[in-house]
Amino acid sequence: MQNARVGFGRTVSSGLGRLAVRGAAGLAVLMALWSGVTPIRAAEPGERIGAADIIVRNVFGDNLDKRIARGDPILFQQRISTGVESAARIVFIDDSDLRLGERAEILLDELVCNPETSIFSGTIELVRGLMRVRARPGGLDVTVSTRAAAIGIRGTEFDVLATSRATEIAVYEGSIEVTSPTGSVRVGAGEVVRVTAATAPVVGTAPTAALVAAAARLDSLLPDDTGPASEPPTERTEAEPAEPPPAAETRLAQAPLEDAGAEYLAAIAGKDRENLLLMELLLGRLVIEMRPDLAPNHVARIKELVREGFYDGLVFHNVVDGFAAETGDPDATGFGGSGQQLEAELSGQPFVRGTVGMKHQLGRLNTADSQFFIILGRAAHLDGRYTVWGQVIYGIEFTDLLVRGQPPAEPDRIVTLRIAADVEFEQIVRR
Repeated sequence: MQNARVGFGRTVSSGLGRLAVRGAAGLAVLMALWSGVTPIRAAEPGERIGAADIIVRNVFGDNLDKRIARGDPILFQQRISTGVESAARIVFIDDSDLRLGERAEILLDELVCNPETSIFSGTIELVRGLMRVRARPGGLDVTVSTRAAAIGIRGTEFDVLATSRATEIAVYEGSIEVTSPTGSVRVGAGEVVRVTAATAPVVGTAPTAALVAAAARLDSLLPDDTGPASEPPTERTEAEPAEPPPAAETRLAQAPLEDAGAEYLAAIAGKDRENLLLMELLLGRLVIEMRPDLAPNHVARIKELVREGFYDGLVFHNVVDGFAAETGDPDATGFGGSGQQLEAELSGQPFVRGTVGMKHQLGRLNTADSQFFIILGRAAHLDGRYTVWGQVIYGIEFTDLLVRGQPPAEPDRIVTLRIAADVEFEQIVRR
């Protein structure tokens, strides 16, 4: 089947789908026991329920603790995330096909198995991003849970995009049942539905630009094939590495526009690579220009920690909308650090959107350690009271997509933090 596909975004779990599935699964087990037939069983944590069929670039399992490769088993209760310019195709044991676009995250949660058919039922939690589902007739019988809705599927094909504000689904084959706190609706092939946590599902035929763009991006990363999911893929199974740049290309300004885009290149062109930080999030890349002219000791210490890999995997443990996003605490409590304190280096630099400042203990000026914050708006009350050591010069919009909370229920993480001077040229010029 050939369809014009119609997600990029973010959401957090509400448990809407999990409650319904957990109750249904438990009822099925009780009824099977009562009738004397062999009951379906709950999948065991770590049990194999599928395999990674195609992996493009950076795909992670278990909260970034494990990089997933082609052929790796997919396990019950596994969390799977994709990075920038990354995608994955997963094939379940019943031959159903699930694809993840870039910057997406799912949790394979609350599944039960019918031992006679090896068909799993239960819920897949879509935390954020675009997921494409192809559930063969009579196969995968699950609910997709997002912040805004629970989507009942079986024998269907659709795209679902989860963002912080809404869930949007485009159905290509079969039909789905979409349930939210404000109502339920059945959506058929050729229809699109959009729902938020506060508004009833709205059915139409025109997808939003965000869904169109995300689906097109998935198609470019993971070209479609028309055969069943069990057939070996005919396309590339991993992204081909880019050709290394000529040895003479040592200046950022020489990067090809098709690799990174004019806006990104304009931001980094002519900058001192020794004072550029590349912060990789699942949402995208932030570039921070460090300011040794304002805070030389802080910048020197940040560089030491970055080169030790100290910040890799650390969460944004405190994110306040319109104010700041804090990170850099290995304990994720707001009280941890590296164990080496710094004296304040105050300046007249204002705390505007994108300013990077160093956190210190309340009322104790010379207690900064490893924790820092990125300003999301204007914070004039911090001027002259905290050390400014950097400024986000690219990617500040990704901070608007960080999960809010003190702490967030499912916080975003720094995948890696690197100094541009330590990174291969090709990796710098690619977003």
